[in-house]
Amino acid sequence: MESKVPNINTNDRQVEVVKWLIENGGHVEAGAELVELGTAKAVVSIQAEHTGFISQKGVVGEYLPVGQTLVSYHKTQAEALAQISAAAPAVETSTTASVKSEGKFGFLKFSADAEKYISENKIDKSLFQGMGLVTTDMVQETLNPQLKSKKSDNCKPGAAPKKTAMAPNFRSTNVSGLKKAEIDALTTGTEGQINCTLNFTFLSHALRQRVKRENLFDGIILPIILFELGKLLPEHPLFTSFFEDNKIYHYDKVNLGLAMDMGKGLKVVNLAGADQLLPQDIYSKVVDFSMRYLENTLEMDHLMGSTITVTDLSTYGVETFTPLINGKQSVIIGIGATGKAPGAPMTFSVTFDHRVLSGRDIGVFMTTLIERLYSYGKVDLIPQESFLALEKSCSRCGIDNESYQEQFKRFAAMQVIMNASGELNLLCHTCAQGF
Repeated sequence: MESKVPNINTNDRQVEVVKWLIENGGHVEAGAELVELGTAKAVVSIQAEHTGFISQKGVVGEYLPVGQTLVSYHKTQAEALAQISAAAPAVETSTTASVKSEGKFGFLKFSADAEKYISENKIDKSLFQGMGLVTTDMVQETLNPQLKSKKSDNCKPGAAPKKTAMAPNFRSTNVSGLKKAEIDALTTGTEGQINCTLNFTFLSHALRQRVKRENLFDGIILPIILFELGKLLPEHPLFTSFFEDNKIYHYDKVNLGLAMDMGKGLKVVNLAGADQLLPQDIYSKVVDFSMRYLENTLEMDHLMGSTITVTDLSTYGVETFTPLINGKQSVIIGIGATGKAPGAPMTFSVTFDHRVLSGRDIGVFMTTLIERLYSYGKVDLIPQESFLALEKSCSRCGIDNESYQEQFKRFAAMQVIMNASGELNLLCHTCAQGF
């Protein structure tokens, strides 16, 4: 008697053995929990169909095709152990032992080129039993395992990816069995390009009006967007990570890459430690990088080490687009705009690696970011007479507005705050850093 691998999910052609609940050779009662199998969407506990001693047909972490034997039931433990022993791979002791395949498929089929190669070289087809669809490369690798070893030297599972001296450090976490199954399913349909783009709309009029009214950043709102993005990223570490060799590698820094193209080719400059920068710091760096770009004086360390990328095409009349993720990253955020439409709508086009993130992850992140951007326009809700009645000096350090503007020039930005009594006061940006 035996139990087959069940068809748990109609979209899954195989399942992962997550955990055996009864040891190999042990006794189980019909109806008892036997094994946990993983699909692309869930882990499901499977019950024993019969009573007896079991011999397992798969090990933890192995993927079994639907319909294959999952477990056999035996009347005695001796029978079960004998079956387990018989199924164990034989140990080759002779240096001239025949090459044997380790395939697990229930069929064998050769490509036309493989058939020709086998015929010309008089190779025994039984060597490839259980390998499924066999290509010429598979034939050669089976006969000479060193060929396969050379091909996989640079992509061994678990091997840390190469990093340059300028790259930030990173740590790795194993990808779950469910995520692996999802990756396999998506890879089949997209040929390995498991990227998706979602679009979000932001009405930027209030933010633009505030930046213009307070004479900030030459009227450009990009420093505010990058500032809020940098502050939010540490709360979402998967946005500064990447997928490789069935692992997710997490960077230990928030380095914001900003794509630039002003007629001399596309370059991505690195705003290192963006989560620690103030809007005026970001503005200064962007201006400096722009000048260096135009003067061809950007250095290598200005262009390396970014862990997430932003590309802004809003000034070119581009509404939405599909930005492409940079190497060893999982997200890129594109910024577009719709010209002079009411409310000055902008679009954030977010392309993400589905092997690392989900649509929900992107939705939660972008909703939070947009809410923070909208908060900059809430000062417009304060009655004008209340605003005009405010004493024009910082309520904490006491610097008057005229001196403050003279000292900090374009970086000066008084903020309106409300104390516990509901009274409105002004706070300069230097005091607001520790507020």
